[in-house]
Amino acid sequence: MTRGTQRRGTPALHYPTTPSLPGRRVTSLAVACLALAGAFASGNAADFLIVESIAALSVLNQYQEPLTAAERGAFLPYAPLAVQEADATIGDGLTRAMKCTYLGRTYYVLRDEAGGFAGDRGGSYRLRLRGCTSLKDTVELIAPARLSRRHGEQATVALARGERLVRVLRYGDACYALRLGPKPQFGWCPWSTAWRKPSASAAQQDRALPPELRRRLRERVAGANAAYRAYFDHFNRLTGKGKSVPQWKAAGDTTALRWRMSAPYDRTDELAESTDALVQEMAGMVIGRPFAVEFRDGELAVRAAESR
Repeated sequence: MTRGTQRRGTPALHYPTTPSLPGRRVTSLAVACLALAGAFASGNAADFLIVESIAALSVLNQYQEPLTAAERGAFLPYAPLAVQEADATIGDGLTRAMKCTYLGRTYYVLRDEAGGFAGDRGGSYRLRLRGCTSLKDTVELIAPARLSRRHGEQATVALARGERLVRVLRYGDACYALRLGPKPQFGWCPWSTAWRKPSASAAQQDRALPPELRRRLRERVAGANAAYRAYFDHFNRLTGKGKSVPQWKAAGDTTALRWRMSAPYDRTDELAESTDALVQEMAGMVIGRPFAVEFRDGELAVRAAESR
């Protein structure tokens, strides 16, 4: 069933000020910034496509539909897309695409008949890398270092001792990594950079959700609940069905935030489309921080990512 398909009598929900609303997914979704390359076994050979701006290409999501605003927002500049199939065909059996993964999700970068990228607007940097060594670990700098946004260019971004990096891939003597922190960014650094695994005490300090991030996440879920009330009140007035209003009910502690979807929606897939996008949007809010956004069996959670 595709995202736009009507489910059990309730139309798909779309709000201009609230890109997507929550729902249900049977399997667990963990979008952890510290597991950026987790879709690949560490140390395996892999190909990547690094894209400065995802808006410069024609890209479909895992449902083979155009990206929503929330989905586009999850792509940082110079995002590394891991290539699964360089020349795949989508569900219509005709359209060619490069099948990739990013943050654990599947995307389709459309191709034209000549083998280039469909709808290529030009002017945006792209780099195709073959035979990389995929990585998925987090390191801490033990000496100042520098980061370059593009392969082979002079490093211009200064990194301080103690900063954290998620190492995504190794290509020759260079490493492509995600700089963690309030303003995360991807870039290149030498493989000879002085780094180490974070200490256990430092990792423990990272497990508490910062107050400002906690506030923003709660506001996002509260906004979804408000949109639910508005939508279902309107739906019930039009149809006279008297459907109950879905709501996320909070439950959490100092190290995690959790919400439980109200019955009966916690046991159905009626709102699956909107959950998917909500998780994606919240995952974008924790990029560059050691937290994961998960949805499973009716529960939405933001907690410390598993150590790597």
